[in-house]
This record gives sequence, structure tokens and C-alpha cells, in this order.
Amino acid sequence: QALATLARDGNLKFYGGEPTLHTPEIVGAIRYCRARGFSGLVTVFSNGVQAEKLIQILESDPRTEAVLNYSIFHGRDAEPLPVAAKSTLETWAAANPGRLFKGYKVLFHAGGGSHQAFERDREADFHGMGTGCIRCFPVLTTRGCFHACPFAAEIDAPHFDLGRVGSDPASVFANYRTFLRWVDETLDPAARKRGISSCEMCHRHLAELEPATFSHALGAADSAAPDLLVGTSSANQVSRRAPADGRRLAGDADGVRRRSVPRTIP
Repeated sequence: QALATLARDGNLKFYGGEPTLHTPEIVGAIRYCRARGFSGLVTVFSNGVQAEKLIQILESDPRTEAVLNYSIFHGRDAEPLPVAAKSTLETWAAANPGRLFKGYKVLFHAGGGSHQAFERDREADFHGMGTGCIRCFPVLTTRGCFHACPFAAEIDAPHFDLGRVGSDPASVFANYRTFLRWVDETLDPAARKRGISSCEMCHRHLAELEPATFSHALGAADSAAPDLLVGTSSANQVSRRAPADGRRLAGDADGVRRRSVPRTIP
């Protein structure tokens, strides 16, 4: 059922938490998708602490890549990646070009970072990205819900409710288009009026905004229990100073831009 919403040549992304804490399940999920005709790219967002497990995931499938958390990789506003793990990943990246990337430095005011002040070069508008919603693609959480925003995946609100496992895929897609119109007509204007980013608006003042009206048509084979194997996990939002132990930093723009990891990092 979840695969019905995934284009055969699309991009399947696994967020966290930390995917390497569930390595067998991630490997199994990728194999499950491949066996059912998925030929697209798989992207795993990781802090890189469990380097060997991340490499195990990458080596299980030639069309899988990984993006490392910028803050943890560089030790900027976060506990740095352990030296041994960093060396292991750099060595593997040198032997396997185009498979391992660093996330971008930008932080968004989401989760634990919604009230925090960032250094200027970590703000989205410093890089010409503006302060409006960046319109990420939806995520399927481990609760079996299609959520409109990975940065807000832990906010259980009707504003983001696109459906669940068992929903008609056409309904999920239509709801996402409705969500984007809501962003244009409601969210972004409200954030501009307050002089804050749209991420801050969602995390601090969402109750002020009327949600869009979504359709929740069910598919032919509705199921109340999601299949964990084929669901991408929700994006846990924690403090920027969270330890690098399986947690993702709040608002890191890992999925927005990325750069290859060279053998030696200056």
C-alpha cells in the first residue's frame, strides 16, 4: 500500500531518528521495494556515528546513497563525529564516489530550534533561500501517516494530515497539492506578517491558522496497521546541541543541498 504512492523511478528517503539504529529493517525495506519493481534512488540521512552499519546499508544496494548531518560531521553546534567513524566514512567515500554526501549548513527554525538564534551563515535567507516554507516532499511516518512536512513530522495536527497507509494514492497526491496552496495563501503570508520564518510559524503559532480541507478517501485494501518495512521514519526534531547518538539535529537542511565527502576534509 505504501509503495503505491512511490513512483517506480522516484527517490525513496529514510529520515530519523537515526536509520542505522534499524539497519536490518532498512536493508529489508530496500530489498522489499526492489523486489516489487522500484528502480529509483534510495537516500539515507544519517549522523554517521555507526559508520560500519551505514556502509552495510550502502553496500546492500548499488542505487543507495547517504547524506551525513552537517553539524555533526563538522562538530559545529553539535558533538562532533568520532574520529574513527569519520575516517572510515572518508575512506569508503574515496573508493565509492558519488555515494556519500554532506548535508548543507543551513538550519531551519523547526523543532528544538524554533526559538533559537542561529549564526548568520546558518540562516536560510543568508543563502538566498528566503524565509518562506521550503515545500519539502511529504513523509510516511512509522505511525503509518502521510505527513506534509518532514520538519514538522512530530506535530500531530490536521494541517499536515495527507492520509495514512491504506489511503487512495490519488487522494494523498491531491491533498499535498491542497497543502501547497495553503502554504501560498495562508502560511507564508501569516509568517511574513509576524516577521518570522514559516517554519517558526508552524512550530510556534500553528493554532492561529485554519487548516486546509483534505479528502481522505481509502484505497481498495485499507489496513489499520502500517507495514514498518516500507515506511520512512519521521524526522525527530531535537535540540541543535543534541548528542550524536542516533538523533537528528533540529532543522538541519540535510535534504535540501549536499556535497560529496572527499577523502580528506580541509
